[in-house]
Parts: sequence; structure tokens; C-alpha cells
Amino acid sequence: MERYAKLKEEVLGILNTKLPKDLYYHGIHHTLDALEACEIYLTEEKVKEEDAYLLRIGVLMHDIGFTVSIENHEVRGVEMAQELMYKHNFDSDDVKVVKQLILATEVPQNPKNHLEGIICDVDLDYLGRSDFYEISEQLFKEL
Repeated sequence: MERYAKLKEEVLGILNTKLPKDLYYHGIHHTLDALEACEIYLTEEKVKEEDAYLLRIGVLMHDIGFTVSIENHEVRGVEMAQELMYKHNFDSDDVKVVKQLILATEVPQNPKNHLEGIICDVDLDYLGRSDFYEISEQLFKEL
């Protein structure tokens, strides 16, 4: 978990300082909200700890590509995730899973396995919540 904590700190720092200010929906608040939702899904879906670890990383970095480009941000995010994960000594198998998780969030979503399905649900979790209208307005404003 120490590697995750260091990675999380670095990623949140990047998101906090490099995300464009006109991303009203895809700001750092969305990532933090998704991480909270992820914990609920992990419990409800009874995800094994090794998979949960990788899912948390995928959720953490699923929108990091927005710091580079609004277009194809998932592809940019995959590149950044790979670089950051290798920097923090993650092995290539873990990097591969996280890259696939990030790509699974590309619209239209087409998850290929259970973890990819969860990250898609986490990313759109607000759709079934009481703050739906407020969050939707932020997305509309961003678009």
C-alpha cells in the first residue's frame, strides 16, 4: 500500500495543478468522488484485494490524460499511467491491467471483464444519486 500512497499523492498533485480550470465536471473533485464510490463498489462486489488494489489505481488515474489533452484523454492517460506506475516500481502485469481499466472508461464504454465494468460504473456513479442534477449541470457547462 505504500507504493499506492506515494502514487496517489503524486497523481492528485498533478490533477490539482495541471487540470484546466474550465473542466467543471472532470476536475479533481470527480476523481475524489470516484475513489469514494469505488470503495462502495469494492465492498458490494466483494472484489479480491489484489484486484481492488489495481481498480483503485485505475480510478485514481482514469482522467489524468485531461492534464495533457481534452481529446483522446484516455489514450494520454494510459501513457501517463504507464510512466507513473513504472516510476513507482509497479510490474508490467499491473500496468497492463490499469491501462485496460482506463481505456474501458472511453465513451461509449465497452467493458471486457468484471473490473472494467466496475470502473465504468464508478465513473458514472452520479447517474443514480441525489446530486445527479447538480453534477449533470457541471458536465453540461464543461461541454
